[in-house]
Amino acid sequence: MGRALRPLRDEGILVAASGGIVHNLRRVHFAGKDAAVDGWAARFDAWVAERAASGNFDELFAYRELAPDADWAAPTSEHFDPLFVTLGAAFPEEPVQTIFEGFQYGNLSMRSFSFEAGGGGQRRSQSAN
Repeated sequence: MGRALRPLRDEGILVAASGGIVHNLRRVHFAGKDAAVDGWAARFDAWVAERAASGNFDELFAYRELAPDADWAAPTSEHFDPLFVTLGAAFPEEPVQTIFEGFQYGNLSMRSFSFEAGGGGQRRSQSAN
């Protein structure tokens, strides 16, 4: 889906997706927004961030089998899957960057990714010449 949306970026259209890297609502510490981060949540979030930043999308796609604590961190995929849409919309030369990271309620990852600003913009300016 993301690759199908990629050409829209050449037209200056922003592709955004919303979800959650770690989102096990059964484990959330609702009593405290600033609760200490659960180790299982931190391990999974870091694993995802490392694969995204290094461009290791094959391992990322296999997160259920490869990631530490995947069953706890992403017990269902509907919040995690939007990440794959945005990764698919990236141009191959664009590195994925974390633009925000942090947790709320002990294990809800608020990590957000973006792409290097030059990727799509360079394509637009080159195609305009």
